[in-house]
Amino acid sequence: MSGSATFFLDGDRLRVSGDLSLDSVADLWARSRALFETGTPPRLVDVSAVTRADSAGIALVVEWFAMARARGTDLRIEGVSPTMGDIIRLADLQELLSGVSDS
Repeated sequence: MSGSATFFLDGDRLRVSGDLSLDSVADLWARSRALFETGTPPRLVDVSAVTRADSAGIALVVEWFAMARARGTDLRIEGVSPTMGDIIRLADLQELLSGVSDS
């Protein structure tokens, strides 16, 4: 079964919802790229409505952070679930992903 994820821009906040996983990140990446390549990127990624995330989903978020930094924007993440936080900590990405605590 293919997962699906959606996003919308709410001011300077990128709100992501659904299944942020291998099944959905290619489509989500294709649809979100322009947000980070043109104009001013979002300043916050809100993942509080993400129902499931895996390492591919985390990789997409990392790429968003890198693209925002390349355009001079410090991105933050909020609404990280315990499972998503565990993946981020296991990959030692909490320093890179502003807004994720070490614990």
